[in-house]
Amino acid sequence: MTNSLSAITTKCLLFSHSVAWALALLAGFCVAYFNTLGKIDTHLRNSATHQAGQVAQYISFISAANPEKALVKELTHTLHSNRLSPSPLTEPSSIRVYNSVADLFIKKPKSTDSPEYYRQKLEAGSSPNGFYRHNQSIATDHHGVWNIEVILDKAQMEKKLNQELVKQFITVLICCTLIFSLIFLLMKRSLVKAIVETEIAKHTLDNMEEGVVVIDNNDKILNYNQMFIKLTGISEELLTKEGFKVHQLVDDSSKMRSLVREQLRINQRWCGELQIKRGSDEPIPAKVSISIVRNNVNRVAAFVIVINNLTKQKTREKQLEQLAYFDPLTTLANRASFDLRLKHEVDVCRRLDRKLCILFIDLDKFKTVNDTLGHECGDQVLKIIAKRFRTRLRNTDTLARIGGDEFTVILPDLDGNGGFEKLGRELITLAGSAIRLDQRDVFLGASIGAAIFPDDATHVINLLKLADAAMYRAKSQGRNQIVFHHSEHCIDCSEQKSVAHELQQAIYKNELQLVYQAKINMRTGNIEGYEALLRWKRDNNLVAPAKFLRIAEERGLINQVDRWVIRAGIQQLKSWHTRFRDDISLAINISSIQFYDAELIPFLGSEVHRAKLDPAKIEIEIKESTLCQDEQRAAKTIRSLKRLGVKVVIDDFGTGYSSIGCLGKLPIDCLKIDQSFVSNIKEEQNDQTVAKTVISLAKSLGIDVVAEGVERKLQETVIKDLGCQLAQGYLFSRPLPAKQIERELESVYEVHA
Repeated sequence: MTNSLSAITTKCLLFSHSVAWALALLAGFCVAYFNTLGKIDTHLRNSATHQAGQVAQYISFISAANPEKALVKELTHTLHSNRLSPSPLTEPSSIRVYNSVADLFIKKPKSTDSPEYYRQKLEAGSSPNGFYRHNQSIATDHHGVWNIEVILDKAQMEKKLNQELVKQFITVLICCTLIFSLIFLLMKRSLVKAIVETEIAKHTLDNMEEGVVVIDNNDKILNYNQMFIKLTGISEELLTKEGFKVHQLVDDSSKMRSLVREQLRINQRWCGELQIKRGSDEPIPAKVSISIVRNNVNRVAAFVIVINNLTKQKTREKQLEQLAYFDPLTTLANRASFDLRLKHEVDVCRRLDRKLCILFIDLDKFKTVNDTLGHECGDQVLKIIAKRFRTRLRNTDTLARIGGDEFTVILPDLDGNGGFEKLGRELITLAGSAIRLDQRDVFLGASIGAAIFPDDATHVINLLKLADAAMYRAKSQGRNQIVFHHSEHCIDCSEQKSVAHELQQAIYKNELQLVYQAKINMRTGNIEGYEALLRWKRDNNLVAPAKFLRIAEERGLINQVDRWVIRAGIQQLKSWHTRFRDDISLAINISSIQFYDAELIPFLGSEVHRAKLDPAKIEIEIKESTLCQDEQRAAKTIRSLKRLGVKVVIDDFGTGYSSIGCLGKLPIDCLKIDQSFVSNIKEEQNDQTVAKTVISLAKSLGIDVVAEGVERKLQETVIKDLGCQLAQGYLFSRPLPAKQIERELESVYEVHA
């Protein structure tokens, strides 16, 4: 198309050049001709009048100067010598001056210009039409009236005017040639520029990844690029065929067309997703953008349609959704899907005043199967157990796999607690039935913890925690049974009150402790920073953080604990920056309650400002489960933390809490792969697949990855080969008190005075 356009333009330029020369010749001739047309007689008349006037002036002058002398003699001398003439007689002429008594012919230097010459030609029979005669009379004071006759030769006058015509023609021709050449050059420059711009636009259009088509008001195709043909699978012959309309490519085109027209009328632009037909092939999802092009009178001249193929994007989204909401091994719902479903069912039961039961199932002896038969057999066991559970449950129940051998079940609307317990025992029986693997029968069991809404808890997270605690009690009581939360508590109410009171006193007395675990750069082996971990000694006995932090949440003390950790961690980091180096970073864990607290940002900002620390050296760690409690609020809080300058880390990532698709929308700095995936990453293919997927996804989003719980050299090798940048675990360093960390730093860095 571009080559043909250039050839046509070149021919147009040559044609216009030829026309310009022809017009220049015609213009020069016309101007010269009309400039001299009819001027011969006028010129003769003006010349004769002028010369007669000169002679009359001479006669008057001589007559006045010589009143007593003979005028003829003086006049003859004057005219012959031309001494008194203001300007010489330039035209070929003969002047005959006569009065009542005499007839005088005045001779000029050239014999052919003398009156005698003209008189002889007239007397010899020359045509009077070949001469021009002009008569004029003048009266003098002393010599009477004189008659002046001027005779001019028309042939000589025409010859001279023709010479003038040629000169004018050449002058006009040169001027027109210059003008038309300038116009031609300007036209050529504009046309060449237009050609270059057209070629660039065409090249750009054909190299776009989006399909582009331009149509008029009647859906007639005006232009298109090659990607449009590729996307739609339509031949160019069909596109240019009379009667083909672009809207035929869209399903339900009449309805969609009217909707698009209405939106274009209001907003001048429309953008949305459509299914584009591809002949006999399956339609493809596409993002379609339509814009209006108006002419110089502001009327709609055309529509520009841009089509972006979303097939790959939809496939990636589907894969991410599958990874985010479904367990890849059993195809059951994962933790994220389970959590959303649980929240929905709790809302329904609260509205309808119904009960709901959560079963937390852990398979007994599953680790033995993995260790003796291998992980492939373990995967087969999980698939079989999942299938058995699914066949027993109702369509309204939700079954999910949330960990290695952990399953959860949502049971809405069963008749009383007895119905929940009965179903739980049936699931235990199904799990305990023989499983045939490698020509041998494998026997497992199941320990189930149960919690009931609203009897045990009204909050989703607390409900799941109580079911988890009840499951551990079932294991401690002999396994292969179901235990309800209300039948026995992990810590009775009196003990909870005592622990909560002592914890509050420990906060006020600053008796809590922080230990620090190093974070190692896998490439260089250097320490990149530390993670602050909370510890509490009660009566000289170390209380597990999971235990007292749960009590802190239930008793409303968690915000005080988190603020103590933030303040103590920032003070310790300030001390290290002052004494050693200022590039040490510190990760601080906070609870979901503190994360959603409106006072978090002001408090954290004031502590950072008071310590005069670079906020980029502080990392706030939140668990993955925190994100899905309220995604909009979580995104808002994360953006507020980023504006403050601190980094945001997602802890225990990979357990299935959050939607992986939302990671690209949040300004997250780092992900921590949960240690459950790292512990068996060499033997457990699924864990390695999840870790590899998380690392690959994080890299594509520009997010750092930390592997937690690295305890063996083999784990380090696998994690490093997968491309993980950072790691922490007992292989590198156990959590250490600040003083021991400082001794290590002193041996490496010079202490500042």
